[in-house]
Amino acid sequence: MEFKGHINLRISIFNTGKLTISSKGKDKDFICHEYYYSDYKLIKHIDFINWKVSQHTYNENGERIELRTFSFDENPESSELDGYKKFEYVKGNLISENHFIIIGKEEKLEYEGKFTYSEKELVREDFHYSNEIYTIEYKFNKKKNILTKVFPNNDGKCQYHYDENGFLTKFINFKGNNYCQINEYNYRNNRLEKLIEYPILKFKKSLFSGNIKLLEKEPFIHENEFFYDDNGILIKELKTDILNNHEIDVLEYEYKK
Repeated sequence: MEFKGHINLRISIFNTGKLTISSKGKDKDFICHEYYYSDYKLIKHIDFINWKVSQHTYNENGERIELRTFSFDENPESSELDGYKKFEYVKGNLISENHFIIIGKEEKLEYEGKFTYSEKELVREDFHYSNEIYTIEYKFNKKKNILTKVFPNNDGKCQYHYDENGFLTKFINFKGNNYCQINEYNYRNNRLEKLIEYPILKFKKSLFSGNIKLLEKEPFIHENEFFYDDNGILIKELKTDILNNHEIDVLEYEYKK
C-alpha cells in the first residue's frame, strides 16, 4: 500500500538515475539497496540484505505489467530466476496478478490473484491456489478514517487510521490471542518525519469505545526519524531505540542522475 507523505521507492525524482541506500551507523558502512530508474519508474532493485534482485516492466500507460525476482549468493550479476508475476489493469485499477515460481528448470503457477473494487476503493483480494482460495477484505468505517484489512481463518487483521487530511497516523496489526503491534506516524511539511514502532504486546479492548489498552511494558520503542534537503528529497534516516537511548542504524540516501 502507498501512503500520503511517505517515500515511494517505485517512483524516482529524476527521469533516469540511481538511488543507493547505505548503512552508516556505528561500526557499519555497507550498501543495503540499489534502485535503478528509467522514465521516472523503478526498473531494477538490488537488495543486498536479502540477496535478491527484482526487475520491473511497464506498459505504455506506465502500469507495471511484470515483476521478475532473482536470488544471488555473492554477485548480483550471477543471480538466478526465482519466479515472476504478471499484472493486468482495467481503467487504472489492478484486477489480476498471476504468480509463477521456478522449480528446477520448470515454472509452476503458484496462484492467481483477483482484485475487486467499489469505484476506486479496493475491497477484496482473492488468491486462488491449487487447493484453496485465500481471501482478504478491506472495510472502511462510516467516517472513512479507519480502514480494516481482514484476513481469513482467524489469521488476524490490520487497521489503518487516517487524519482529516488523509495522512496515515496509526497502524495496528492484530496478531491473535490478544496481541498486537502498533506503529505511529508524525508529519512535517506534508512529509513523514517520524515513525514510532512498538513491539508486539498483549492488549485489552474496550467494549464501549473500541480503544485498546496495552497490558505489558515495552522492552523497547524504535523511532525512525527522516531528514530531507531543501528540495524535500529524503537524504537520511536515523533509527533509535528511544526507550533505551540506543542508536540502531543510520541510513543515507544518495541519488545519482
